[in-house]
Amino acid sequence: MKFKKLFRPLSEKPGSEESGEELSELFGSEIELNRYYSAVSAVCRVLEFGFLFALILFTVSSAVFNRDAVRTDTVKNVIKNFTFRLDKDSSPSPEIIYEPDSLQSFALFGKGLAVSGNSGIRLFSASGRNTFKYDFYYSSSRLKASSGIAAVYDFGGNEYMIFNTFSRVGRGTVEDSIYGMSVADSGAYILLTGDAEYASSVMLFRSDLSLKTRYRKNSYVVSAEISRDGDGLLITTLDVNSSGQYLTVIERYNAGSDTPEATVELTGIFPYGCFFTSDGFGLLASDRILFYTPGGALKRSLSFGGLEAVLYDVSGDTAGIILKETGTGLSVNYYLLLAVADDLRPTEPVKLDHTPVSLSVRDFAAYVLSEERLDEYTADGKSASIDVTNRPEGSAVLAYEKGKVYYLSKSSAFVIEFGDK
Repeated sequence: MKFKKLFRPLSEKPGSEESGEELSELFGSEIELNRYYSAVSAVCRVLEFGFLFALILFTVSSAVFNRDAVRTDTVKNVIKNFTFRLDKDSSPSPEIIYEPDSLQSFALFGKGLAVSGNSGIRLFSASGRNTFKYDFYYSSSRLKASSGIAAVYDFGGNEYMIFNTFSRVGRGTVEDSIYGMSVADSGAYILLTGDAEYASSVMLFRSDLSLKTRYRKNSYVVSAEISRDGDGLLITTLDVNSSGQYLTVIERYNAGSDTPEATVELTGIFPYGCFFTSDGFGLLASDRILFYTPGGALKRSLSFGGLEAVLYDVSGDTAGIILKETGTGLSVNYYLLLAVADDLRPTEPVKLDHTPVSLSVRDFAAYVLSEERLDEYTADGKSASIDVTNRPEGSAVLAYEKGKVYYLSKSSAFVIEFGDK
């Protein structure tokens, strides 16, 4: 049989005598050719080529009309992230290996993991694949990450770096010292810095690393957060009023706007950090936690009852706080307070049997790591415990789904699952 006969031009009329002979020769037996389906097949092939032509024309036209917005690095990042996006939805690896480092910190990077220290950063996909490795030296490295980007900055220094899955997107320097950072899924981010003329500054950057807005404050900025979509901004400042009391001000902005959408003033409260919820925002203070509507109306306030907050984590509408009670002598008791923004039922702290090392919150549940075990506490009052004495000494936990936690040591990460409750 001649192979060129398999590639008949579209101009040739299907269903001829020769067509039937070729099919018989191809399949080794005599075949009756259905002229109706042969005609339909030809039409479908014409439509297929027509669709491909329209797609190519649309792509070229879009690129031409939007040529000012199309950047080479954006196209490269889309291509580089394609395989990672597929990998992100896969099940996390049971173990991830990395090098120990000084001042080590961890953050969720999508369903994967970002690991950083003073000498470098390592990015891992959900399946445990090391997608990127970059070495540097900072005297006091800090790590922040979202589902879109990972970032490191030198606390008290002037430099920071932004990474995507496979590369360093950029490096930036600012005139004043950096004291905080927050990143959005969209790639936008903010820096909390000092200021030569004001007490503090919050610098808002677009995803292309260009400065969008700078908020200068006469009071010290204790905490600043950008929303996950990059559209909102929270700034919490601290000052002392004429009576010598703490004066805390929380401002919620639409990102880029100079005028706050909501302002809350609190007297006699020392703030630790602000955060966004699904329908509003909140503040963790030294003696209580408060939840507000988007307009700044108080929804819920929970007092710590004289206990000291030593650890906290927030995820969505759920906040977990580890509270410490110092008794007589050397005895110290620890409690967990699990607070949900819209749940107005009375909430009592749960006494912990072990000294907590790390805390992570996810989907109305808190995960508390101690030297010997990892405990799960849910908002509906259930609890479970897993022994970790057979694993390397844990330094942190990160919950990425309800019941699923990264157990993090100095050189490896393990997935621990509590199962359905």
